[in-house]
This record gives sequence, structure tokens and C-alpha cells, in this order.
Amino acid sequence: MRERPIPVRRGAALLVVLAVAGVAAGAQEGPAPSPILPLDLVWSTDLGGGPSHAPAYAEDAAYVPLRDGTVASIALEDGRILWCVGQPVDWAPAAADDLVVVAYDRRIAALAASDGTVAWRFTADAPVSAPPVWRNGWLVAGIESGDVVALRAADGEELWRRRLGAVLRTRPSIAGQRLYLPLEDGRITVLELASGDPVWTRSIGGRPREVLALDALFVGSTDNFFYRLAFDDGAIEWRWRTGGDIVGAPRIDAERVYFVAADNVVRALDRRSGVQRWREPLPLRPTDGPALVGPALLVAGVSPEVQLFDPRSGESAGVYNAPGELAARPFLMPGLPVSGTRLVVLTADGRIAGLAAGNGPPRGSLGFPPPPLLPEPARLALDEVLPVDAAFLAPPPPPPAQQPEAPEPIPSGGAPGAATEPADEAGAAVSAVEPNAPTPDEPAPPRN
Repeated sequence: MRERPIPVRRGAALLVVLAVAGVAAGAQEGPAPSPILPLDLVWSTDLGGGPSHAPAYAEDAAYVPLRDGTVASIALEDGRILWCVGQPVDWAPAAADDLVVVAYDRRIAALAASDGTVAWRFTADAPVSAPPVWRNGWLVAGIESGDVVALRAADGEELWRRRLGAVLRTRPSIAGQRLYLPLEDGRITVLELASGDPVWTRSIGGRPREVLALDALFVGSTDNFFYRLAFDDGAIEWRWRTGGDIVGAPRIDAERVYFVAADNVVRALDRRSGVQRWREPLPLRPTDGPALVGPALLVAGVSPEVQLFDPRSGESAGVYNAPGELAARPFLMPGLPVSGTRLVVLTADGRIAGLAAGNGPPRGSLGFPPPPLLPEPARLALDEVLPVDAAFLAPPPPPPAQQPEAPEPIPSGGAPGAATEPADEAGAAVSAVEPNAPTPDEPAPPRN
């Protein structure tokens, strides 16, 4: 009997050819390796007690507030404890310009980074209500009385204060010449940094989290929504519903904005339209926002695991297991140096460890579908798309110079009086475009 030929559709044949070619190309190019993993432990230091708050980091040292009422300085090169001083702390410290700023009750103090001695103190009329923020010589703190105060970080001199009408309980943000304040009553208030003059105020649902201000404002809230607000007046341009309160501050690149929520999901949205690009469940409860390090998105939480994702697709870029449950988001050394410490982790039981690039091959995960036949076009970095505001941020006015005095005879047993430095004196809800998204059951909101 003569066999009849089996017809082959051209479309099916083309799909087979493309699939085979794609697999071959994928086998040839291979998956993109992790930019961080593998890691090897190079030093570990036991601090003798757990941390009370997240540490502050400088280029060469970490400053860790401990539960026993002390602050310890640790060298990032080898883990040596440089100094440890008695200093109660109510909020995460801030570090810059060879100073470490801590807040306790009504007092803000600056410690010398070299030895922990007190460089200056500032006493407010009410307890500090939020972690202070430090940027280019400006130090800003919220007060329980409903005020925000701006200090000159070099000497603690008060430059101005503003009555807000609500308490600031989330870390404020400084970008360009403006100060962004997420208030407890659901308002976001924007002030001119140099003077404290109001720019605009906008109310959103819930209590807003830390604000990321670029060409627009990106902020999450305890109403389970993530918002994009207009830069000029705070109008809601879009919002996205999640299954839990937004945790920490978002991160952004030229195309997407990344954030985590208490529903244990990390999401990437188109930063212009708000359309969801990808979402991935987390095997941990996040305690802070993600970190964007080159071609990797890092997420950590109440777990020893540090999860890494490909920002383009959300695929896993590896997992690092820390020596214990993490107490804060890992610190990545700027530029991810090839040699020496490149990542620092702090555990809840008081161990701090430095990790360096491992000797093994870079880790990557096989993915499907395979990469395209044509090479991927070059991707723009964020600083090639958006203006960098650090260069436009003017520092606070310097301390006034002391006028020289004419010599005078010194009477026996006395000395001429020292001159003192003069001190400088110092919205409505709108409709929003909401993309369709399911609303899971809302878990209990995390603590700030």
C-alpha cells in the first residue's frame, strides 16, 4: 500500500525552526550571570548584642545602635570594632561628612566618626518623631509637636522650622531643592529646603511611606496602594492596588519602578503608565524596600535569605543565605568592588559580616523561553535619562565668621569673653486612573 505523505503546515515548521534556533542561541549565549553572587565570607564580628535599629553606613565604616544603649563603629575592610560609646538611640542614625547623627528623646547629637566623641548637640521642645535625614550638609528631623526642623549638619545650628499640623513619623526625603514630608494624617507636604516655605500639599489614602522624588513622586501607603504623583502639584497620575501595605521606599530605573508590599510580593510597574510588568511572590516577610544594584534587584526581610531578581523579567538571579536572620537590609558597597568587602549583612543576634566576591563561576538560572536570536539593544542607565539632583542641591549657609577683636590686656585671674555666634532666624483629593488588579486579603501592616 502506498503511504500518503503527512502534510506539514508552514507555520508549524517555522515555529519548530525558530524554537530550535532559539534553543541553540540560548545554549550558545547562556543565562545572564548574577552580578553579586557567588559570595565568600571574609570577616565576621560578634557585637555582643542585637541591634536596636538599622545601622548607618559610610564609605569605610558601619555605625550600629545596640539594644544595650551603645553605638558601635565597625571597619568595613576587616570587621574591627573601632569604638563603642554609650549612647541611647530611638531612631536609625545617619552618617556623612565624618559625623554620625543619632536621635534620642528630645535630643539630636552628632558623634565624631573617628572616635565617637560628641561634636554637637541640639535639644528640641518635644521628642524626635522620625528618623532624621542628611543630605549635602542639611539635616532635617520631625518633632512630636508637629514641627519639622532643619539644622546645619556641620554644627547643629537651627536654620528654620515649620509647623505641619500633623506628626512626621516616616523618614523625610530631600531631592533637588525640595523637602518631601509624608505625614501621619495622609498628607504629603513639599517645602522649599532653603527656607521651609510650602510648595504644595496633597492628601492620599492611608499613611504615606518614604517618598522617591524624581521626574514624578513615587510613594506607597498603608491603604494598599502605590502612587505616582505629579511633580508640580502632587496630582495623582496613577495608582496600583496591592494585597497589603507598601513596605519601605521604592526603587526606579529608566523604565520601571520596583516596590514590595506586606502581601509578600515584589512588583515592577512601568514608571510612566503604571502597567504591571511583572510580579513575584517572596518566601519571606519584607521589612524594607528593595535595593537596585546594577542589573540586579535585591530584596530581604525577616529571614536569613537575600533574594535577587532580574529587574527586566523578575526571574530569580540567585539567593544568598546569611549567617542568621537579618536585622536590616544588606549594605552593598558602592560600585560592587571586585576585591575586598562588597556586601555587609547584620543579623538580629548581633553579628555583622563582610562578604567578598567568590572564586566560583558567576551564578545564573536557566530560563524559558530562550533569549532572542538578535542581540538585545544597549540599555540606558538611569543617570542618562533623568537629571541627577545632587549637583543642584545647594548646601546650607556656612556658620557666620567671627569678627576679629582688638587685643586687650588680660587682667590677672581672668580672660576676655569669647564671642558667640548669632543664629539665623529662621490638598484636595483628585480622581485617579486605577489599573485593574485583584485584591487579596490584607495582612496586618508591618511596623515602621
